[in-house]
Amino acid sequence: MVRKLRWSFETPIKYMEELMSCMDYLYVLSQHLDDTKYMNLVKEYKDEGGYVIMDNGAYELGTSIDLQLYVNRIKIINPDEVIIPDILYDSVGSDRLTNKFWKVLNENNFNLEENNIKTIGIIHGCNIDEYMKHFSKLYYNEKIDKIGITKIRKLMFGSVFSILYPIEDILQAEGDYKPFHLLGVVNPLEIVMLKHNLENRKEVKAIETIDTGLPINFAVENQLLTVPYMWDDYKHISGVDLDYTGKLDTRLAKINMKTLIDCGW
Repeated sequence: MVRKLRWSFETPIKYMEELMSCMDYLYVLSQHLDDTKYMNLVKEYKDEGGYVIMDNGAYELGTSIDLQLYVNRIKIINPDEVIIPDILYDSVGSDRLTNKFWKVLNENNFNLEENNIKTIGIIHGCNIDEYMKHFSKLYYNEKIDKIGITKIRKLMFGSVFSILYPIEDILQAEGDYKPFHLLGVVNPLEIVMLKHNLENRKEVKAIETIDTGLPINFAVENQLLTVPYMWDDYKHISGVDLDYTGKLDTRLAKINMKTLIDCGW
């Protein structure tokens, strides 16, 4: 079965109200929830039936926010999915932090499953062997519902397409399989390549959700997001934070969002 690809786009808080309707779900950065406007926007979105995935802040901060603070914010928002606490590049440290997270949840008498909150485990490692061992560990962990692949993967594999090849053997052995979440898009061509191989590769079919700031980043620079013919032709543009308050052409942002969505399935 092919899962419909669902998108969320990291958007500065100032422009969220106008652009949230263009997304399939809201990807929430928990470290920004001390901003009252952001907190209220997220709560309202969730209360109105919107789907929410909550991130622990590791990509921006290097490691997750304080575990008790994270649990407190999970209890307030009651997201549909949460990123399990992790540490960039560090599979062993991430596993230790995850175990501490389970303990903090127990201390707070809060059960994710009983509250219908699914979990996403992020793969880490300093080399390919570590990365694949960590993938297997997460994949066969019954507490983990979805596997997260970060855009940091490019440092070892070159693209998301390359990283999925080693994963294929594990998925082929499974009758059913856990879905994947892609944290970030390095290049729109990644998605085009994945779509081209959708029908005959099981690991591509497993991709369910993606979050990225690409369309917004390009719009901030007043640039139209286009899909390159060749990988090296892609124009890279730096990202912007959620607390960005400068100019943003929201019409261009919407066009860029649609361009990326149309690359998928």
